[in-house]
Amino acid sequence: MDSVNSYHPKNTTSSATSVSSAFANLIEARTVLEKKHFVSTGAITYIEGDIAEVEISEWDLFHLGDPLKVIIYSPIGILNFESTVVAKGFGSVIILVPPNIQSRFLDKRQYPRVDARQIGNLHRIHQSTASKSSLEFDSPIPIETTDISLGGVGFIVPMDAQEFKTYSRIEGELQIGFAFGALLEIIRKSPVEGGMFYGAKMLELSQEQEFSLRAFILRIQVSNYFKHKSTNNS
Repeated sequence: MDSVNSYHPKNTTSSATSVSSAFANLIEARTVLEKKHFVSTGAITYIEGDIAEVEISEWDLFHLGDPLKVIIYSPIGILNFESTVVAKGFGSVIILVPPNIQSRFLDKRQYPRVDARQIGNLHRIHQSTASKSSLEFDSPIPIETTDISLGGVGFIVPMDAQEFKTYSRIEGELQIGFAFGALLEIIRKSPVEGGMFYGAKMLELSQEQEFSLRAFILRIQVSNYFKHKSTNNS
C-alpha cells in the first residue's frame, strides 16, 4: 500500500432519504477502497440495487473497470468484498455491490428490480407447466414492460388481447437494447388502465442471458443514480 487517504463526508441527508430502508444502515458508513498501490477512505452516500456511491476526496485516482477491495464499517458489522468501479462523478465513485452482500440486507429470494419501460411481444403459450409443447399465437401479442429484474418482469398486455391464467407459461421476446427471448411463468395479474398487468418469473435463463440481463439492469441503475444526483444538486 503506497498511499493512504482518509476522508470525512459532507452531510448526506438528501441522498439517504432516497435509499431503500434495507440499506439505510450503510449510509454514511466509513468505507475503505483499495486498489493496486493505493488505499483511500470515504463514505457511502447512496446505495440501491447493485451499485453504491462512495464519496471520496481522491475520486479522480480511480478509473472505470478498476478492481477493488472494499471494507465497509457499518453499524451492523464490518463488510469485506471485492468490487469494480462502474462509474464516477465529481467527488465520488460508483462501485458494484455483489449479490452475497445484498443478500445480507434483502430477502435471499429477491433480486434488485428496476423500472423499465420497454416493448416486447409474446409468441406462444405452453400447453401445460409440465409440457414443452406450445401453441403459437395467430399474431404476436404486444406488451410493455413496467419493471425487470434477474428473477422476473412486470408487463402490461392491451385490453383487447388474450387473457392468461396464473401459472401459464409463455414464450416472449423483450426489446431491451437487443432482442431478449425468455420463457415466462405468470405469477400474478391485475387489471390496470388500458389492459392487464402481469407479474412473471423468468425461467431457464442461460448464463449468457443472465450476463446480458444483468448488464442491462446495471445500465439503468447507473442512469438512475446520475438522475438522482442531478436532482439533488439542482
